[in-house]
Amino acid sequence: MTGDGRARADGGSGARDENLRHDLLTPLNHIMGYSEMLQEEAGESGLSVLSAGVRSILDLAKDISALINRFVPAGHEAYTPRQLAELQPLLSALTGRIVEQCELVRAHREIAAQETITADLGRVRDAADRLAGIVERRLDGPATDVGQPKG
Repeated sequence: MTGDGRARADGGSGARDENLRHDLLTPLNHIMGYSEMLQEEAGESGLSVLSAGVRSILDLAKDISALINRFVPAGHEAYTPRQLAELQPLLSALTGRIVEQCELVRAHREIAAQETITADLGRVRDAADRLAGIVERRLDGPATDVGQPKG
């Protein structure tokens, strides 16, 4: 049984959290959406440093998406502690690389003067920070607290 009296879908061997996938994908979708807008801006403005940086961010975001699909598949409500323990360091490393890439691109002389671009890179970084926070709060530590009732 879960803390609210519902039977566990996995017979009690895994952590239950119906919202985990959604919570992970929401900031990831923000990262991808802003990055795609920045990719268009890079093409229009001819800023090769922006294009290369954003391409790297999009590649990292796609890697995160693949991991989420593998470890937290749609339609599943229960995840084993092992699944969550394997996913956490992978997502942490990738979100950290997105943050680093945002800072590298924002610091470039050609980009620093572009207010709209630096603002959008800031939004990508903020979404990566939110995703990292979710990973830390929801996946780091004992898997038994994932999906427990709040309050």
